Amino acid sequence: MARTLKGLEVHVDPPTTRDEEEVLTFWDPDGMVIDLVPSAGDRRSGWDGVAAIPAEHAVRGLHAITLSEQQLEPRRGC
Repeated sequence: MARTLKGLEVHVDPPTTRDEEEVLTFWDPDGMVIDLVPSAGDRRSGWDGVAAIPAEHAVRGLHAITLSEQQLEPRRGC
């Protein structure tokens, strides 16, 4: 996954461990931080193979989402 994201010129941190789970952190084009955390027990089917993503690296769902806003006031001209 990290190699695929880097190939798309997405900034990716090396995998880390948080609360005994592996975490892969990257930033979307707008600067939003995204953490991917695998779940070994998840048996749901994932991505269907489009774009040559192997099944073992497929996203199978979303667990928890937290959004943080850095800029409280809207930018002028947007």
